[in-house]
Amino acid sequence: MPEKAIFISHSSKDYEIAKRFCDVFEENGLGCWIAPRDIPYGAEWAETIVRGIRASSIMLVLITEHSVASKHVIREIHSAVRNDIRVLYVRLDSAPLSDGLAYYLDVLQEIDIDPSSGLCDETLLELAAYIKTHFLGLPKCEADGGQKSSSHGRKKAVSETSAGSSILQDRPGVANEDAFSDMMRGLLKKMR
Repeated sequence: MPEKAIFISHSSKDYEIAKRFCDVFEENGLGCWIAPRDIPYGAEWAETIVRGIRASSIMLVLITEHSVASKHVIREIHSAVRNDIRVLYVRLDSAPLSDGLAYYLDVLQEIDIDPSSGLCDETLLELAAYIKTHFLGLPKCEADGGQKSSSHGRKKAVSETSAGSSILQDRPGVANEDAFSDMMRGLLKKMR
């Protein structure tokens, strides 16, 4: 896995919530690249950001009223697409996508998270585990801390939620895209 597996694209006005994603992911073994933290003092911002994108495996775009108005976020997405970096996006409020963002993101499944919800960190943990296993190719035992599913002894892609149900079920033989879509539908139901 690259040292900074996930590039977190966000508006500077949303740095605190972006840092929350970064902290939860890093506490669970996913290296993140996030501005301004990873831009050395005196470095040229644009150059450093493009290098950060190229060094990442995935770009996670945080969609808010601020990021939909940011030309920098669109430039980052364009750079990721041009460099064949997988793009995922999380909607944190109801701001409609700008035309430029819609061009890149309308074809992708959105992740809808209410940052004020008490489930946010739990959801971020599940998302981190899923990214590890299905997008970075890490074995499930590394991604889920060795937790096993109920009677079959197979490991789950994510840990149990506090209610005892799992957003992702262990479904051998299901293609990553189908499983990802299933997980996203589950997240949407839980967060509403």
